[in-house]
Amino acid sequence: YDHDEGAAIGSGYAYQGSLTALHHQYVFADIVNGRVFYFDIRELDRNQKPEVKELRVRFDGAGLTALEAAGYADSYAPGQQRVDLRLGTDGDGELYVLTKGDGWIRKITAN
Repeated sequence: YDHDEGAAIGSGYAYQGSLTALHHQYVFADIVNGRVFYFDIRELDRNQKPEVKELRVRFDGAGLTALEAAGYADSYAPGQQRVDLRLGTDGDGELYVLTKGDGWIRKITAN
């Protein structure tokens, strides 16, 4: 994960929920732009970086990005927006997206 991709990773989890497509994946998010990424934990090797892929997350069923759905003015970078997105899990290993921009908690489900 390079700064060409985003600003800062805020949280991440080895997925353990019911979405089979995410089994064995480490899912993490960029705090600022709200992009969500993942890689296969079975392919971890000390000598090489894992292939990181972006998880296409739609907000509110409207195909909005996190920045569009919950962005607000970034006091650290005037003229830009940020989301302050974090991930969390419940007791069943399901993933939730928390967005400070609008104060919502959303569950990640299959499309």
